[in-house]
Amino acid sequence: IDAIVVAIDMIVKASQEIRKVGDKKIYLFTTCGSEYTDDSLDQMISGLQQQDIQLIIIGPDIQTDYDDEGEENDRGSPPHPPRGSSSKLKKTPQQIAGESVLTRVVHEIDATSFTFQEALNFANVIQKTAKKQTTRFAGHLEIGSKFKVSCKIFTKTMLERPTTWKKLSAISQSSARPGEMAVRYERSYHMQDEDETEVEAEDAVKGYRYGKSLIPVSTEDEEAMKLSSMKQLSILGFTSIKNIKHHHIIGSSVQVVIPNPDDETASVSLSSLIHALYEMNMVGIVRYVFRKNANPRLCALIPHIKPDCECLFLYQLPYMEDLRQYPFVSLSENPKYQPSDNQLQAIDDFINDMDLMEGEKDDNDDLVEAVKSFSPSIKSKIPTIR
Repeated sequence: IDAIVVAIDMIVKASQEIRKVGDKKIYLFTTCGSEYTDDSLDQMISGLQQQDIQLIIIGPDIQTDYDDEGEENDRGSPPHPPRGSSSKLKKTPQQIAGESVLTRVVHEIDATSFTFQEALNFANVIQKTAKKQTTRFAGHLEIGSKFKVSCKIFTKTMLERPTTWKKLSAISQSSARPGEMAVRYERSYHMQDEDETEVEAEDAVKGYRYGKSLIPVSTEDEEAMKLSSMKQLSILGFTSIKNIKHHHIIGSSVQVVIPNPDDETASVSLSSLIHALYEMNMVGIVRYVFRKNANPRLCALIPHIKPDCECLFLYQLPYMEDLRQYPFVSLSENPKYQPSDNQLQAIDDFINDMDLMEGEKDDNDDLVEAVKSFSPSIKSKIPTIR
């Protein structure tokens, strides 16, 4: 009880210093085995209700001791069997008394309770991690030199990579005081001579291989070679959507362009552009620099219209250096590689049988939906860590 009172006080003080406060929750892990006093129980319940704090209790097997109409059970026993509890462990009088107090708290403030086993089961469920919405670009969509539309860009889809491993010290782990076990790196530079003469970091310069030679490049030369660019989203022209091939879409993310919510004129202007592109089956080709001195990207603005949403999807396109031109001999030139009618029919049947759009869902054979499928590399790592 004292721990919950302290937690309420900490949340109240923290809420006073934050302008926007999200959900307020207190997680209580307990076995109800320690002594307590219920002098501040009413104060605690009142504090949780007034501050709209959600209490989640993990540990004891709290039973309602109330029937379906909300009345106390005359037999004084739980109306249904304990959840996830073990009959091998007998509760002490102190635990029984503590659970009685928590039962009252659960009923008065509509708190949530789980046993340790239930909490572990929930921990093994793979869930999508909530991502904070961040603005990738806030500026103007430039159409020519005089027409600008205020807009913002957010990330719609991005490749999620597994969490990288951190190096820890095995020596510290086995010591009496392991601490953080962090590993600190120290780098030194040495010449390729017999004595391996050490070179100070400030005396070392970068070298780029050109053929069989290493060309030294100073910091000044490296800065001079960098392309200077300003933050920009500028339309270079328009083309038919048929000219944007599937293999031309590169990058690890898809971004969405929307008008500035505070600018009504921008909303009307961008909506007109979206509808014009959609009706003419056209896309916009833009130069996109999301921050100053970032590498310019060649992108396509593809219109997207739904009853509750109008926007432009921003796809990155390749430059000439990004394309890979590999010549392959056509299979049609060699009669030996021509498929027979039976082979063509077999492949047609194979594709039809594996069509994910036409099949029927049932309890044993659900259709695969990419947006509801977890990454195997991430899914296999999380349960192992837990």
